[in-house]
Amino acid sequence: MQFARDHPSVSIVGVGAGTTANGDSLDGALEFASRNETGPAGMTMLYDVSYRAWRTYGVTTQPWVVLFDANGEMIYSAPGRVDMSTVATALGV
Repeated sequence: MQFARDHPSVSIVGVGAGTTANGDSLDGALEFASRNETGPAGMTMLYDVSYRAWRTYGVTTQPWVVLFDANGEMIYSAPGRVDMSTVATALGV
């Protein structure tokens, strides 16, 4: 993920959730991670079968973007994709 490489001070975490019953799976998340250059030079990818992470942050669908500032305060949360320049501006990087 280019944004992560360009902004090493920013931690990017993707959270997949669910089960094959709802059309998601760990294999699907791994495939996504492979296609989207996650890993040491990209973002951390987590998988949450319980949906706990989603419920904690009010996420109800994919894709969804949640941003936190350096103090861990949520500063943005909305469904859909987001332009990376908007992310950079919101995070002040």
